[in-house]
Parts: sequence; C-alpha cells; structure tokens
Amino acid sequence: MQRAVLVALLLTFSVAQADVKLPGTQVSYKLRADSFSGENASMLFVDALEDPSGKTYVAFVCDLGTPYARFYSQAALGRVGDAPMTYVRADQGTRRAVTGRVRDDLKTGKASVLDTTSASTAVLMRAFMSARTVAVRIERLNMAALTLTFPSAGFIKGWQAIRNCD
Repeated sequence: MQRAVLVALLLTFSVAQADVKLPGTQVSYKLRADSFSGENASMLFVDALEDPSGKTYVAFVCDLGTPYARFYSQAALGRVGDAPMTYVRADQGTRRAVTGRVRDDLKTGKASVLDTTSASTAVLMRAFMSARTVAVRIERLNMAALTLTFPSAGFIKGWQAIRNCD
C-alpha cells in the first residue's frame, strides 16, 4: 500500500507541472521531481517589481534537497564567468554581500543569469523570510549597476508549497 502511494506521488511530481501563482503576490512556484533520483526539484520564483513582464526574477531551485538562488534578468549581467559584486538588503537593514557567477540563460543564450553559492542562497532566504522587501544590487562589470526590488509577501507560503526543498 505504501509503495503504491509513493509511486503515485512520484508520478504526480515527475509530470511537468505548470507554475502556480500565489494570488496578490509576486510569488509563483513549480512542483517537480528529478526524473532520475526522484528527489525534489521544485522551484520558487519571485518577480522583480522593476519588470512587469515577469522576465526578471529570483528563483530558488531545489537540487537534491538543497536550495540554490539564481537571478534571471532581461538585461545582460556581464560576461559568462564574471563574478559581479552583489549586495542584498532586507527592508532598510544593512546590506550584505552575496557571491555568484554569470552564465548564459539556456532559453535566450544571453549572459543574464547569476548563479549564487549555497552560503549566499542562505543569506537570501533569511532576507526573504524576515523582510517585507528585499533589494538586490548587482554591480555589473563595465555596465551600470542593476538594482532590483522583490516583495517577499507569499514567499513563506510558496516555500512551504515546495516542501522546503525536502
């Protein structure tokens, strides 16, 4: 009986799920399971206020039970491999440095994704869980800095919906 429930649950999560938008927020999520391991591969997205198209956002991606934050932008973030100085500030608090590397967006081919480290992901998660807004500033090399604002309303509910990456 337990095996049948587990198989049904895995089939539910392995089918490509559409994004679920949390009403009245900038937060959405997608439930997924890794096709090989069956581990949680769900994603949580928070859209930036500066881009109403929804193409600039931060994603928290579950990878074998560990979340990783990635910033996706319509604008280029530098060259592939760049490690731009990046800062996060929860509400009006002290800014904290986060680290990551620029890579190509697999859909657009533009160098517009910033993958952060696990330590930086932890900083970002604490900010989203404790603040009303999270501001991020990416000091792009040889370009103007990019400042993004993310409202955190709905983040905790979305995080619970993806089962805390467990």
